[in-house]
Amino acid sequence: MTPTFIAIIILALLVIAIAYLVFVLNKRITLLLRGKDAKTLEDSVHTVVNELERVHQKLKFHNDTLTEHDARISDSIKTIPTLRFNPFSDSGGNQSFASAFLTEKGNGVIISSLYSREKTSVFAKPVEDFQSKFELTEEEQEVLDKSRK
Repeated sequence: MTPTFIAIIILALLVIAIAYLVFVLNKRITLLLRGKDAKTLEDSVHTVVNELERVHQKLKFHNDTLTEHDARISDSIKTIPTLRFNPFSDSGGNQSFASAFLTEKGNGVIISSLYSREKTSVFAKPVEDFQSKFELTEEEQEVLDKSRK
């Protein structure tokens, strides 16, 4: 075997290896570019970037909506604990009551009613941060404590 013949065999093997690599790379590029009529890699990248931007806009919209809903929910009445009681031993039944209408932040009003045979009195006491500027009865304080929990 002459050195020329060995060089030709080596070159032939290199050509076959390079042809195989070109075939494999061509197949990979075809797979990469397939889909939405993309003729170039740049078109494919632009399509992906545009879709990603659309997803980011939707995500921002949904985050803003959730933030708005959270704010609205925290400003609405969450629970209304009610306690019925009998303040007078001479009249029957638990006709009197105290109810707390408060938000998550503890803002709202406590409404209480005192029932007797002659009259019924209704009281409303504003509450801020789970505290009232007005003196609370035992029953009103109890419903305030229940609403805090």
